[in-house]
Amino acid sequence: MNPNKLHLKTKEKRLELLFEAFGDGLLRYGNKQWKIPKDACWDLIYSSLYKIEDVVDQHSFESVEKFKGFVFRTFINRMKNYLRDEETRKKGTQEVMLEEEKLGNSKEKSSDENEEIQLLNEILDELKDWQRILMLMRAQDYSYAEISKYTQKSEKNLKVYYGRLKKQIAKQMEHKLQKALTDGE
Repeated sequence: MNPNKLHLKTKEKRLELLFEAFGDGLLRYGNKQWKIPKDACWDLIYSSLYKIEDVVDQHSFESVEKFKGFVFRTFINRMKNYLRDEETRKKGTQEVMLEEEKLGNSKEKSSDENEEIQLLNEILDELKDWQRILMLMRAQDYSYAEISKYTQKSEKNLKVYYGRLKKQIAKQMEHKLQKALTDGE
């Protein structure tokens, strides 16, 4: 893959080319060498490739090998962050239940929290059923294989859809929050 020709392609085509060129190799490396579960590894691959696609125009590469090194380094950094976060989680971030007296009335939440939850629910309601199932089941760490049973979509497609939906929801949420702020002023 010639990285200097990537700027000539559409975003979707660039992601497809990056995935075809590096997806399987990065999966094997992350899964075999670093012992990262396949689903988590796919998430890391997609986040890496999306990041690379976003910044590839800002760089020029002397050779294909330099570009491969860039892709590889980006993926390794994502894996290190993942492993650090997993280690922290395993060490025991304990959930502490606070007594109701200490919190005041626990049923009362700040209006900001209620607004954000309401906006997120609106966005989720706009999704198709299979998209909502995908997002909610991934949030509960279900595997793509398990989710595919409920959505009638292939595991490979679900991985792509999940990456796209996360970005789409984040953008919609940001847009709706900005709109709510400007309407409130």
